[in-house]
Amino acid sequence: MAVSQAWASPAEEALLAIARASGLSVVASGLPGGGEPFEGATAPADAAVRALSDHFGLEAVVWRGIIIAKPAVSGSLRERLAAALDEHARGLLLRTLDSGDEWAPGWEDLVVGCASDMIAGRATEESYRRACDAALWIAAQDLAAILRWQDAVADASAWLVLRSAADLAPGKPLPVTEYLGVVAPATDSDDPVGALQYWLPGAGWDPFTRVLEEEGATITRDELVRRALDDDRSKSRLALDGAERLTGDLSGDVSALSDWIREVGHVEVECDYVPHATVALHLTSAPTEDVLRALAFVLGAALTAEQGRASLRTPAAPLESVSAALPAPLWAEACGTSTELRLTQQATIAAMWAAVTDEDLSRLRTAPTRVRDLSPSARAAALRAARTWVAGDMMDMLQCLPERGGPVPLWLYERRNDLMPCYYITSPMRVEYIGGPFYLELKSQATGGPVLWNLAPPDEAASR
Repeated sequence: MAVSQAWASPAEEALLAIARASGLSVVASGLPGGGEPFEGATAPADAAVRALSDHFGLEAVVWRGIIIAKPAVSGSLRERLAAALDEHARGLLLRTLDSGDEWAPGWEDLVVGCASDMIAGRATEESYRRACDAALWIAAQDLAAILRWQDAVADASAWLVLRSAADLAPGKPLPVTEYLGVVAPATDSDDPVGALQYWLPGAGWDPFTRVLEEEGATITRDELVRRALDDDRSKSRLALDGAERLTGDLSGDVSALSDWIREVGHVEVECDYVPHATVALHLTSAPTEDVLRALAFVLGAALTAEQGRASLRTPAAPLESVSAALPAPLWAEACGTSTELRLTQQATIAAMWAAVTDEDLSRLRTAPTRVRDLSPSARAAALRAARTWVAGDMMDMLQCLPERGGPVPLWLYERRNDLMPCYYITSPMRVEYIGGPFYLELKSQATGGPVLWNLAPPDEAASR
């Protein structure tokens, strides 16, 4: 079944022209009503969408066959996240970084306190809030590195360092012969070598072919990718059994959205979140789940689904607020699947090495080089490739944030030995060690009695 309504504004008409020329769908919100006509709709889809973004002041990206577009937001990523998070979450997740040890403010109350709750088996509202706060406190260190990377890539201040595989890992077989280090020094005066780095693989890198070779698999690369994509999608699928693909056009107030999706896709959708927002949809057999995820993003909403019913609500949990505040290109890569990101990384790596000129290579082999000092084509391609690595870290960091009412992604372990026993709390990205007097206090709590710890080596202790 198809529903059709006229598209009115120049931005809507331009999006529709790009979509039709490339066989894509469109999910957009808040498009400007005026503006000069756009002439670049016949260019390749990615290039046309970038040009359209600049022309109309939008954030737009192609994601899973859908052009996603919404008004551009000014400010750095840190500023966007600060505006999206409530004061409490902002104070934890965007806190001023410290050494991260037991002297860091909040470490004892949150990390050690969370461990105490786990050992005692407490399941109260207070212990749940403390665990959520501990997860944010721990994730802050990884987010700080991501923000530093994002700034270095955004203003092209990052350095590039070319290294051979033999230099990076002497005696170890690596899949390619050269690697390009993208370096983000903390300040302009920092030595680029040894600072925060991503190592981008050299030309010919293919992570999927490498898996086939290592496992001696007999299936084709295309089959491996298909299986990996299907497996990723099955793990993240919304509870929307029976939902159909959506085909049709809709342009108007979001209040008409629920009835339209119910009629076309047979899915109940509650979207009271922003009743006066405008949406523009052009869908060509687009999966309902992908359309709903795209709608949530362009509306700045949180998407939940249960028993075939979807809901677009005001973001409440930090995970929802952070996801909704990401720039569209970063969201498309960080909020997809790991296989999709790997495919994007491989494509951008290949494009980067194809764009690097002989002069660029000569300069890189001589000394560390600012990204902004490369040839224009190499500069754009290197920054595009680096952004996909930033997206990979953001994808991992998002897994460290608790979902609305869901389990907190923290686990408690004990490491036992004679010299340095400790507890440690792990998140998907980081380990927080709890040793010394804090360990003794927690161990005493766990055993119900005093714990003695002899710091002398075992042989010396035995002689006393």
